[in-house]
Amino acid sequence: MLLARAGHRIVAASGRDGSRARVERYLPGVPILEDTDAVREARVVILGVPDDRIGSMCMVLAEAETLQPGQAVVHLSGATSLAALDPARRAGATV
Repeated sequence: MLLARAGHRIVAASGRDGSRARVERYLPGVPILEDTDAVREARVVILGVPDDRIGSMCMVLAEAETLQPGQAVVHLSGATSLAALDPARRAGATV
């Protein structure tokens, strides 16, 4: 919601049931897509998953060939290094 208020266009969101309910509440009108479909639409990919899932989620997205040059990929963890995003880097995305 704060990203949208700051002028960023949110093209999609994904997640489990709890996330879906929050998207519907705080981001009305934003489509809720499967992970790989949401990433295909984005210029900036924000991985807001538990710390221990950042690396594996990034790998899943890279193996599905959804991460591409020109995209930026970030995570929200203060405890996990950027090495968790190496699959995105290898796919040509900026981390």
